[in-house]
Amino acid sequence: MFEFAAAVFDANGLRRIFKRSPVFRIDGDEFSAIPEGSDYENRNDLETTFHQTVGRNKEQWLVAVSAGVADFNPESGTTFHEVFQRLDLLMYEHKRFLKGGGKIR
Repeated sequence: MFEFAAAVFDANGLRRIFKRSPVFRIDGDEFSAIPEGSDYENRNDLETTFHQTVGRNKEQWLVAVSAGVADFNPESGTTFHEVFQRLDLLMYEHKRFLKGGGKIR
């Protein structure tokens, strides 16, 4: 799953990257994509594309978006709720990183 937050970068921005997957608003300015099919198979490339876009936006003083990426594996015993908690943590770590606050795990 892929979660991001931004006031201006809306679900359409994520839909342009994850073209074959459901994208939806989960809260306020937070959106999520659940990669399916070829998007899932290419999720690492799509994540790279997303982060490159964020980097270009930051360089041009456009809106910067924080993101978190986490896989759900039903065989691991992890619940869907736990995956979303991990996504939130990663997203806020990325936000601190974008503001110059250190490294991302």
